[in-house]
Amino acid sequence: MNGLAVTELLRKEQPRVKVLVLSVHTNKEFIFRIIQAGAHGYISKGAPPDELVRAIESVCDGEAFFSPEIARAALNQFVSNGGKQEPFVQLTIREREVLALIAEGRSNKEVASRLGIGVRTIETHRERIMRKLKIHTIAGLTRFAILNGISSLEESSSTV
Repeated sequence: MNGLAVTELLRKEQPRVKVLVLSVHTNKEFIFRIIQAGAHGYISKGAPPDELVRAIESVCDGEAFFSPEIARAALNQFVSNGGKQEPFVQLTIREREVLALIAEGRSNKEVASRLGIGVRTIETHRERIMRKLKIHTIAGLTRFAILNGISSLEESSSTV
């Protein structure tokens, strides 16, 4: 699972858990999705130690914490979209897991084995993902996953 899927699962399964994301991702869309998934805070791995301490203290006290550049990027993205949800938001947690594994270059059989479900179920998930995202090829799904922080080139190349 990637950080986005973990955040969504934690918020769904354990809604009282406070999530502070520490990440190298600077992709605005990814950050926006993390916020939509319910993260209480987001801080860059390159942030100074005192900012990390403030973030932890803020989130523990029940407040949100987003470093100024992250907050500005997320708000700008929200405003530029007019508050509309993008297709990615329509995907279920399971569909996001499947998409991440497909983007890593895994076969339907490998994805099914990894998630403990049937190959036909994976095929159905893939079809629904493609329909929701209006993407019709595996290459297109992989590109979408990389551009949106679901997968990375490093993860994808490790399975080749």
